[in-house]
Amino acid sequence: MDSDVATLVDHIHHLYAKTKYKPSTPHQFTILAAFALNLADSSESSSWKVISLATGAKCLPTLRFPVAGDALHDSHAEVLARRGAVSWFYREIQRCAAGHKSTWIETHPNRPTWRLTPGVALYMYVSTLPCGDASTRFLAHTQDPTTAASMSLVTFSPLPPTSASRGRTDFSRLGALRTKPSRADAPPTMCMTCADKMALWSVVGVQGALASVLLEPVYIYAVVIGDVQEELRDVVRGDCERAWRDRLGTVDGLQEPYSLRTPEIHFTPKPFVYSRNSLEAQSPHFPPASASNESLCWIADTPNSHEVLAGGIRRGVSAKNRSRPAHRPQLCKASLFALHLDTLSTLDRPLPPEDMTYFDLKHIAFTNGYQHAKDALRGKGRVFEGWIVSGRPWESFDMRGVLHPSENPAVDGN
Repeated sequence: MDSDVATLVDHIHHLYAKTKYKPSTPHQFTILAAFALNLADSSESSSWKVISLATGAKCLPTLRFPVAGDALHDSHAEVLARRGAVSWFYREIQRCAAGHKSTWIETHPNRPTWRLTPGVALYMYVSTLPCGDASTRFLAHTQDPTTAASMSLVTFSPLPPTSASRGRTDFSRLGALRTKPSRADAPPTMCMTCADKMALWSVVGVQGALASVLLEPVYIYAVVIGDVQEELRDVVRGDCERAWRDRLGTVDGLQEPYSLRTPEIHFTPKPFVYSRNSLEAQSPHFPPASASNESLCWIADTPNSHEVLAGGIRRGVSAKNRSRPAHRPQLCKASLFALHLDTLSTLDRPLPPEDMTYFDLKHIAFTNGYQHAKDALRGKGRVFEGWIVSGRPWESFDMRGVLHPSENPAVDGN
């Protein structure tokens, strides 16, 4: 397995290098994440298929959340890479419908959906620990001695089940839901941490609500994590297992094909060239590296396979043009909405009414079990009841881009 993981990481770093992208400001770090498919029982190099990769470490403050779905709320690498994987699955379904034979997905024998081909597993790579509950003790260990000593003396009372903690505060609250960003001096957001989102994917899959009507739940089989010193790996493994398994409990009430699937945890010693540690090692006399404001998004087998984002929109696009389909990010809600409808059309499936909003279409998925599975984790009285939801106010746009103010307090100004 170690050699397989090393092969995967080398392949991801090679694909990143081929994009020729680097943060535009010197001495700025970023995080790299990717999703890849592996075909078991194969020693060939082609057994790995990287389907998406992304960089990023920023998210928008709540006051800048777009109401038309034309920008990304959360541009952390893990989130963008997951959205890129969803886009790839849509396009692979379209290719299958056009007669292409896929190695990676197949039609389900008993349902009108696709699924991973037996023997295929989904891997996730991230160049450093995901923010949130999976990295709390790691961050505490890597603080300067004065900060670490002061933090070790502080304890906090348990959060009520309907609450989430903020960023890096309250390290002693292990298992707590947390919001981004981690820095206390940054504007607040409603974006949950990557560790929390990955815990959700352990229950509902990575495919999301819309794609769940076409694709069986796709679960992460293993997560490969970089930038963790060998002497801290046992502690980090314990935190990851708590974040993605132990704090979820049994998640009662899940209906087939949904279940709790905890990913394996693997580590890689190979550094990412634009990680914080790599940059600071290269330039030890510089001030500490700062996080890049940009993100790279790359999707396999796609025309115009990569693009660069800044502030949740495509770099260089004017405010006047940002909502035009040709200028929107490939991975924003409006673009994935359009890709979903295009896939339905390719399959000759019924299309929703033109005035149905993105929010309402997502929640129709309740009938196929996705929203029921999400509710089993985030509903009232459930372990993630404190999950902060943006929801309808930022998802009340339809396929034409028309906003529905009566359903959208953010549009109404209320």
